[in-house]
Amino acid sequence: MFGTMTVIDDELTQGHELVSGLVGKAQGFYVASSEDGSSQTLAFTAMFESGRYADSHSFFGVYHMAVSES
Repeated sequence: MFGTMTVIDDELTQGHELVSGLVGKAQGFYVASSEDGSSQTLAFTAMFESGRYADSHSFFGVYHMAVSES
């Protein structure tokens, strides 16, 4: 629904399996940013374990749900 905000604080793993090794965390949020529900605006930081989350990458952008390249 338009304007709905979702907050994330998730583990990043090496693969999809439940037993995959932990490589870091992702923290941030995304907002349903189109009235028809086709896109979301997101902002999050991926922190990678190297001791105590020494490396990180921050992302901000629009995710178009119907476009495979998004």
